[in-house]
Amino acid sequence: MSKLETSIEIKLPVEDVFTYITTFDNNRFWQGAFISYEQLDGDGPGPGARYKNRNRFLGLKIESESLITEFVPNSLCRFELSSKFIAGDSCLLFERTEVGTQLTVEGTISFPFFKLTGKRALKKFKKQLETDLHKLKKLLEKS
Repeated sequence: MSKLETSIEIKLPVEDVFTYITTFDNNRFWQGAFISYEQLDGDGPGPGARYKNRNRFLGLKIESESLITEFVPNSLCRFELSSKFIAGDSCLLFERTEVGTQLTVEGTISFPFFKLTGKRALKKFKKQLETDLHKLKKLLEKS
């Protein structure tokens, strides 16, 4: 497993950023690899909510499941991700700053299917994550 961590400051209140990101219907507007999601368990984001995700990665359509393991409104959303292509855990941390919200994404990830190209997959995944966060920042600060 490889560790990931990146962050970005968004000039909006933490409540607005948290609500937007944890409303998963919004993923299509800021996640470049996003195709669709379907909630399998739970009534909305919160502990125990489980989702089926469909994304594009390295030219493949990848289906995975995610499970929210910890959810503290306006503070954090932690989840586990699993499929034959990708596995890991991630935590979205939301912190108030003088100008808005510091959003930090941290976690671990592995690419079981991409054993021969694991380093390439990790590099591509990190680049996509950073691109997505910059798109999110532009989108939210524009509105």
